[in-house]
Amino acid sequence: MEGAENVSPKDGLGIFRPNDDYGAVKFSDYLNNPIRQWNKARWHKDALTKLSPIKVHNFFYTGLLDVGGNYMVDGEGNIASSYLVATQNELPTQNEHELYSKSPAIIEERMNYVLEQLNRFMGIQSYRVLSDPTGTYIGHIDCWGKFLAKDKVLIAQSENAEINKKLDIIAENFAQEYKVSRVFCQNMYIPKADEPATTAAYTNSLILNDHVYVPLSGKGYEQYDQDALNTYRTALPNHTIVGIDSKPEFPWLGTDAMHCRTRGVPRKVVENWLSSLQAIQP
Repeated sequence: MEGAENVSPKDGLGIFRPNDDYGAVKFSDYLNNPIRQWNKARWHKDALTKLSPIKVHNFFYTGLLDVGGNYMVDGEGNIASSYLVATQNELPTQNEHELYSKSPAIIEERMNYVLEQLNRFMGIQSYRVLSDPTGTYIGHIDCWGKFLAKDKVLIAQSENAEINKKLDIIAENFAQEYKVSRVFCQNMYIPKADEPATTAAYTNSLILNDHVYVPLSGKGYEQYDQDALNTYRTALPNHTIVGIDSKPEFPWLGTDAMHCRTRGVPRKVVENWLSSLQAIQP
């Protein structure tokens, strides 16, 4: 949205993409895969409340803003995001102070609400919210971290000593529950890019079934590319690791690469879609 480029993810509501909601609706319609009513959901920890049945419809509206590049899930009901998620969402309240306050108490209440909604609609059990160590304009977690499997996570390493200290702390945090791999994301300078100073986009990869597609830095960075591919091969020995070159005119950026631009679809969703295309026999 025009004007959003001047909004700091640390202070404002992040980068606005209002058409994302419409994309979800179109995608659901395209797959002919409406979500059925949810009768067994419970929420509120202190006083469990049964939800009224939700009518058949094409998508769940959670009322949350959690952009894909800042949404990392391990497949076991655990999510991780940068702190942007705590500032871009609002509490369902008419109290203006609660809407815009950045006090620790309100932020805590806001995150509890976010987790309740995700648990209610998606079965999420825990939400790890981390300060963005890189300070990039977009503030998304896929710029420096990625779940590789239910028990594995990849965290970047930086040439910048101060940023790397913060990344080390994040890696130690994850190491309490996950096997942590590290990948060195070297500094790059791309003169024609909107953000000329960038980093390698190795954490911004795409995992589809048993293949992993890794954005490469290209000419002049061949050894860094091979080191990154080897990091993935070591972490995921049963996967096929594929390096993907960018177009020369559209190089991969540390703030915009494969995970930012794509989404995997669960196999069951595709199977349901294919079966719905079969003619019904009289």
